[in-house]
Amino acid sequence: MAGSVLLHTDVNPANVRIGSSAVLVDWAAVGRGAPFVNPCDFVICLIASGHLPGEADYYARTASTAWLHIF
Repeated sequence: MAGSVLLHTDVNPANVRIGSSAVLVDWAAVGRGAPFVNPCDFVICLIASGHLPGEADYYARTASTAWLHIF
């Protein structure tokens, strides 16, 4: 698939570690697809965990510089 990247595909609170940056752990459900999938999953996870949509968007844009190129 042209333009596809490695995807975590199981972003949930148990699989995200946040320190100086966000790190996805537990890569058992790895896949390939569009580069916007992981950050979008992260935003949904943050909102479901109680963050406001603007906060979730901010964290997704700043938590991992590896994701910034897709916004």
